[in-house]
Amino acid sequence: MVQFESILERDAIKWFDSDPEVVSFQEQPTIIFYLDEMGESRKYFPDFELKLKSGLLIHVEVKPEARMAEMKNQQKFQSISENYRNRKEIFVILTCAYLHREPKRSIAEIVQNTCVEET
Repeated sequence: MVQFESILERDAIKWFDSDPEVVSFQEQPTIIFYLDEMGESRKYFPDFELKLKSGLLIHVEVKPEARMAEMKNQQKFQSISENYRNRKEIFVILTCAYLHREPKRSIAEIVQNTCVEET
């Protein structure tokens, strides 16, 4: 059984379960080290790791929009995203807007759109 820390994470798990592109997923799969805005080394635990049919591994953070709007979280996740880009790994932040959108999109579509936006 996959553990969750919030209702939004529970909703994400339900979505992962229903997405035919998702082969497997696990919660807090690893520790990521990143530098904060002061240059201090910090630890980060992504909420989930997804394995897609295509073989892609994706780390996912699930956060409400209001929390992502906070300056400290914007700075934190900008640094974390940069760390993933430097390592050529995929990191996606999912908010209510993605999780509760109808019709549902697959995680593969979201990743593809995210990668296109960053290039």
